[in-house]
Amino acid sequence: MKPARNYLIKTLLYFLINKPSTSKMDFPVKEWCRGYVVLTSDTLHLQLPDGNYRLSMPLNAVVKAERLRKGGGLRFIPTNFMAGQLEVDSNHTGGDLYSVILSGPRSVMAPFWDMLIQRLKKAKAQEENKDLRRLLYLLSLGVKSLQGLGFLLNMRQEKVLSGLSKLYKEGLIDSSGDLTEKGLRKLSEAVLFLSRKAETMEDAGFPRMFRLEGRSRL
Repeated sequence: MKPARNYLIKTLLYFLINKPSTSKMDFPVKEWCRGYVVLTSDTLHLQLPDGNYRLSMPLNAVVKAERLRKGGGLRFIPTNFMAGQLEVDSNHTGGDLYSVILSGPRSVMAPFWDMLIQRLKKAKAQEENKDLRRLLYLLSLGVKSLQGLGFLLNMRQEKVLSGLSKLYKEGLIDSSGDLTEKGLRKLSEAVLFLSRKAETMEDAGFPRMFRLEGRSRL
């Protein structure tokens, strides 16, 4: 991993990674480490001072962030320390979850945690907008089954249902999943805007679609 550039904040903290033994990770797990925590606009980096171990977590892979109170496994944390825990889904399917506990002096940890939460909220909003845009695109191609949408978007069916509900509430699709006039305008605007920044539809955030003769739609 190259050193993070244009970072928002870099500080020394303690962290503990809780990763299933069946998962591969080139990083000490289930033991406290003291190292650098570097936050950029879209990624959180952990690195030991000697540079032997590094871990990068895209912010859109963080599914939960919460402050931790003293008690349980945190009984030994000093009174003037603050701790927070992140749950990370590295492949966005729920099949490779792990958690990271961050801790440090309150004077250091508090401003870092506040900035991290702000960036996580922004990353979540951007990811949701991207998912809804891709979902709208697939619906415009006639893909309507939950299984097909979930497969093409690499998304759990619960998340697909939530996305469909949002599109319906915003008036972008009707009850049968067809795009409304508002939905067609929204999709056209998104394609036009993103195509100016990418060479292909896939680069612009839309899934690649194959239409083969003799194959039925999903």
